[in-house]
Amino acid sequence: MSFNVVPGHSDDIEIYREFTALKSSTLQTWVAIGGWSFNDPGPTRNTFSNLARTSQGRATFIASLASFLEEYGFQGVDIDWEYPGAPDRGGIQEDTDNYVSLVKELRDRLGTRFGISIAIPTSYWYLRWFKPKQMEPYVDWFGVMTYDLHGPWDEAVRQIGRVILGHTNIPEIANWTLPLYYDGVSPAKLNMGLAYYARGYTATDANCNTIGCNWAGESRPAACTNFAGVMSLQEVERLMKEEGVQSRLLAREMMKELTFGDQWIGYDDLETIRMKKEWASRRCFGGTMIWSVDMYSGSGSGDVPDGNGSTSPGDPGSGMGEGSSQIFIDPSIWNESTPEIRCQPPCTFILPPTRLPTETTISFPPYTTSLDVAWSESGTWTSIVQTTILTIPPVVTTEIEVWGYTISDTRTATSPQSGVSHSPVTRTITPPPYPYTFTPPGGQGTRTTSSSTNVLPIFPIVTWKPGRPGPICKSNCGRPCRLFCNSPCLLGCKDGGADFADPGNPKPPGRPTPTPGPDPHPPGTPTRPPVPPDPEGTKPQNEEQEEDDQNCALELGQPLPTYRPPSTTSIVKPPPPPSPSPEPPEEPPGPNRDTEQVSCYDSGQRISRALCIEALEYFCDDYEGVVLDATRPGTRRTLSNNGYGVQCIGEHGSIGGCFVLVQISVTVKNDCRFTVGGKGPRAECGRIIRRIIDECDTSSTEWKQGGTLESNCASWRFDPNANW
Repeated sequence: MSFNVVPGHSDDIEIYREFTALKSSTLQTWVAIGGWSFNDPGPTRNTFSNLARTSQGRATFIASLASFLEEYGFQGVDIDWEYPGAPDRGGIQEDTDNYVSLVKELRDRLGTRFGISIAIPTSYWYLRWFKPKQMEPYVDWFGVMTYDLHGPWDEAVRQIGRVILGHTNIPEIANWTLPLYYDGVSPAKLNMGLAYYARGYTATDANCNTIGCNWAGESRPAACTNFAGVMSLQEVERLMKEEGVQSRLLAREMMKELTFGDQWIGYDDLETIRMKKEWASRRCFGGTMIWSVDMYSGSGSGDVPDGNGSTSPGDPGSGMGEGSSQIFIDPSIWNESTPEIRCQPPCTFILPPTRLPTETTISFPPYTTSLDVAWSESGTWTSIVQTTILTIPPVVTTEIEVWGYTISDTRTATSPQSGVSHSPVTRTITPPPYPYTFTPPGGQGTRTTSSSTNVLPIFPIVTWKPGRPGPICKSNCGRPCRLFCNSPCLLGCKDGGADFADPGNPKPPGRPTPTPGPDPHPPGTPTRPPVPPDPEGTKPQNEEQEEDDQNCALELGQPLPTYRPPSTTSIVKPPPPPSPSPEPPEEPPGPNRDTEQVSCYDSGQRISRALCIEALEYFCDDYEGVVLDATRPGTRRTLSNNGYGVQCIGEHGSIGGCFVLVQISVTVKNDCRFTVGGKGPRAECGRIIRRIIDECDTSSTEWKQGGTLESNCASWRFDPNANW
């Protein structure tokens, strides 16, 4: 029997290379070996048991796997043995220890060059044959399959039978993962499984088709998956539209149910997946995994991200509360009269292209621009600004690409950008692909086309609201802007910059500011009314000035200017000099991160990190937005909870029959003033308390005893101190 790792089919080799070519600094490409069907009755049923049984078999497999990873460019391997030791899955008792030996020897061979992960079940029936604590030092993470908790196999389970239950419900996930905690496995090594598919039933009674009711069989198969009792998330969403039904959130289970007739479908969507990720984060899981991406991928659309609709690694189109990154919006918004798009800021919307009624030729006038040309001589930079006229070829198209639109939050950040080396002799520049127009409130925009028959689309007003990102694009998505993403300076950059600065010039020139001329009428002398007079005030006194004013208003998004009738007063009295403005009061100091110092208690009551985070979130939620002010008497200076009760931990890590009151407080000092932030890891409440939690008692996530943090402006305390 051979234990060599080989492609399943010769056609797979090309796909391997296409897949591994996707790797980047933020994306790794791994290969999985095994799976449920690998241990079905057949020629491979006992393969894992046989190769792990002897040192020679393990060595053959490991050497072959290392060569396989190297040859095809994979960066890691996921071992999916379902399941060692289980008699009903071809396992033998020796598998348990042999699996530990296999993983240890695999790590010895691969070192840190390749990653290793292990798929493990939640069902104790199969989990009992694993030794995850012994395997933990050799794996990057465990993929915990927290799905398929229930299915048609429940019929053979005497305690359950034919009862409708959700296959991803959180209460059972919480219970079924407890053995891993009791075994001492670090939660940071656990990736919680998320399902992109539904499980469903046909209810015995159409009038009782919810959780707890009886089922007569699996739900009807869908067109694509064509498997009774299973449906992809994409098929669920299509079914809701076809049947005209809405799902219902089961808040306790953190899942959705869909009912119509005698059909019951239980599943997760982007909303409940976000809830589950937050739940996993509070319990210190290292991450999440998805089974499987093909269940919610949509049709391909070239190099545009599909399925997840986002460049962030969190929920599809989400960011776990830390911003949604790029959100690819579905083209269906252009069919709505008042389209609405959503995200958690900061994010950038990639809007879909808008279709033209016919193939259209768009012509452009000559484009006049300034060009900064710089060169270095003897360490000194010299630069000149030259004007050039570009001839832009016409564009023939049936659609108009739309620029990405960024929604910012209140955070500010800076990012350095390195210089670009280039020849000072040759310069290549690209003009913007389309002229842009802007319609101010109450105004009318203008557009230019090659002929009067070309009609550019009228864009509806798109409304943004904070929330779950979407609607997520599945096909015909827009593309991120790669050039002129902030619009060219067609009317002159308001920051004074030239149109095309030389990337090698360390001090690019700014646009010259015109020197104001002498006052044409000294103060106090008679002025003459314009001829002819304009009593209605509809004509400007200077046509060129009107054009400049309108261009400025359009550029800056201000109302278009209006003109008052000229005054007939013959004497203009000079205005009195303005009174000096009073000095604004000095802003009181705020917290300075550089002054923060953590002191740990290192004694007293102790609780797990997960319970610490729960107490933190209650405190920060209660006091978010409260201002603490030490600048004057009578203001609020201290915030303190009345104690958040949690269970304490016994001598050997067990949950004891006692409770701990977690005391949390913050006091402003030193004439400072600041606003208490939220519970997130970047907010000024959640971040600070997390420092106390995580920088004290670092040997384990189970033995947290709290401490204090002092800064220039505040005293923070996190203390599990009262036993009762």
